This record gives sequence, C-alpha cells and structure tokens, in this order.
Amino acid sequence: MRRVVASLLAFVLTQACVLSEHEDGIAIAVSLAHQHTGAWPDGVTLAHAYVAVTSIELERCPDEAIARAAELGWGGVAHAHTLGTPTRLGVPVVEDLLGPDDAPRVVGTLAAPPRRYCSVRTPVGPADSDALGLPSEPSMLGMSALLDGQAKGAPLHSTCASDQVARVALAAPLEVSAENRAAGLLLTIDAARLLDGVDLTNQASVACAAAANAVGTVLPN
Repeated sequence: MRRVVASLLAFVLTQACVLSEHEDGIAIAVSLAHQHTGAWPDGVTLAHAYVAVTSIELERCPDEAIARAAELGWGGVAHAHTLGTPTRLGVPVVEDLLGPDDAPRVVGTLAAPPRRYCSVRTPVGPADSDALGLPSEPSMLGMSALLDGQAKGAPLHSTCASDQVARVALAAPLEVSAENRAAGLLLTIDAARLLDGVDLTNQASVACAAAANAVGTVLPN
C-alpha cells in the first residue's frame, strides 16, 4: 500500500512540475506591422488592401533535440479558430496594408519554453468573425486577402479564400531563456511587394497571388 501511495505521490509531483514549467514559459510579445519599401506597379492605385494572418508560430532550431516527454509537457490551448500552443498564436489577424507604415500592434503573447528558435511559420487564410482588426467595410469575413482599386485604367476588385503558408528564417536565432525575458518578435510585411509578378489582367487570381507574396515577404525582427 505504501508503495502504491508513494508511486501516486511521485506521479502527482511530476505532473505538478510539468504544470509549473508550463506556467513559467517565457513571455514573448508578438507584434505585426507592414512597411512600404517601394511604389505600387505603374497604373495601380489601391483603395483597400487586406491580408489575414491566421496564426504565428515560432519554430525551434533544427539542432534542438527535445525528448518526446518534454514535448508532451507543453500542452496546447484551444481557440475558436486555430489551435494555439505556447509557441503558436492561434488568433487570426487582419492587416490593413494601406494603414500607417511601421505602426506595430501587439497581437498576442507566447509563453515559449526556453529554447533556441530559428524560424517563424506564418499562414495566411480566411478570417473569421473573431479576427483582430476585421474591417466592417469592405467585408473580410471568410477572406484571406482583398484588393480593391484601379489597375491600368480598369476597376480592380479581387478576393481570395485559399490558404498560403510561409516559413521565414530569423536573421539570428532567438534565444529564449530565464536570463533573456525581454524577448519580443516583430513581423513586418513588405506591402510594396504585394503585387510583384502578379498578372493584373486576371482579377480572379490577383488577391491569391498577393496573399502568397504577403507571407513571402514577412520580415522577422
């Protein structure tokens, strides 16, 4: 009987340690912004330009060998949209690419375990009704990207509801540790490259091509 009690006590203490480590994850504020490093293509003016980032996930460096037991110790948190974990924000965010440049807004806080992180996974996908920054007009509900304006003298209105995923390498590994609790992550979309290589005569594909460009030009700082 004593052995059974001792075993149960050891199990409880082990679980308490896991929970304590989870609660002590290092807070990392995640911000999203955009910038214009150039001009739109000739003959293009935009009245609206939105993209919806559905999640932001830190990915550890390939050389980080983590035991399966440790992986199981960092549990997930369910959201109404995407599953969130200590290293992934699951709340979608709509970014207005015609808004003020370099005006980062905090979109959430991770509670990442102490590790070295080398990349960020940033999917673009359909926004739901709980998305941060969801505009009332024009509607971005169910949309991944929306462009509205003029292209070479013709009206331009294009929407996209498909998913695009990018994995962007950090300029230098992000060291997350108890000694480095001031860690932060700023993701900046280069809006000027939104229409790079996009066939503006095919309006059905413009927004989806722009969404692919958006996630392909995320600059982690």
